[in-house]
Amino acid sequence: MTKTGGTPPSLSSSSSCNIIFLDIDGVILPFPTFTEGINDKGAANVSDNNKKNTNNNEDARLFPDATLQALSHILEQLTQQATTAVSTLYNPIPSYVVLSSTWRVQPRYIAMIERSFHNFGLRRHEPSRQEQSQSSSTANHFASSSPLLNFQFLDITNPQLHSERQHEIYDWLVHKTCNYSNQHHEKQHPNNSCSRGSRNNRHCNNKSSLSLSSLSSPPSLWNVKAWIALDDEELVDGKANQRHQSVFQGHVVKTNSYVGLTMDDAQRAIELLQSQIQNDNNKQPTNPN
Repeated sequence: MTKTGGTPPSLSSSSSCNIIFLDIDGVILPFPTFTEGINDKGAANVSDNNKKNTNNNEDARLFPDATLQALSHILEQLTQQATTAVSTLYNPIPSYVVLSSTWRVQPRYIAMIERSFHNFGLRRHEPSRQEQSQSSSTANHFASSSPLLNFQFLDITNPQLHSERQHEIYDWLVHKTCNYSNQHHEKQHPNNSCSRGSRNNRHCNNKSSLSLSSLSSPPSLWNVKAWIALDDEELVDGKANQRHQSVFQGHVVKTNSYVGLTMDDAQRAIELLQSQIQNDNNKQPTNPN
């Protein structure tokens, strides 16, 4: 079964996927509802009650259901499109989430996010006692239908790199995908005659030394079919974003920091991903009759 937002698999050479770069503060955690998630000292800022619940209560609600519902909608739509790819324009490839938020700086903060996502999945799809008694398969149906129930981040952007958010995401694309590693190398070394394969190997070797993620250490580069960044920071316009502006156009959904991710934002993200996937499919060679 195609996984979306679930446990990341082991990579084979040039494994294909869709990627969602996820910010937390201002996206999953709106500013007026909770205090900002990470303070200047790199410590999680949540209310005292939420801190207590997160540590001691299995059903702690660190994030509002509205933003989690919007994120679930994106993942659910991608899953449905992947499983019906035989009759559509979309590739049957998995979609995964990369944490691009400052919450990535500590493993315990990442665990807090994943635990909160799991709890939302349980609340949303937990079957009634009557359904559980009728058939054990019912519980399995509910469990498998929640993209956040077994959620795990595929990776995180470099926790040692603190610059513009756009630059942090681009760094991940360059060092973790064959698509952008090749493009970046060609821009930096336009007269270099080395083969594509040698460039891929060069970046694969660099990845292990960079140690971008403590969650996964993939042995090869991802072949990203489509990607989107969900963030409340500006990733396209402005002087700070001029360097990679062309790369990020059509790949960003900017949220309202005081509202967080909405269903309208989710739908916009789905449309952008669909457009990229369709464009990629249109480039694929067709088999002769």
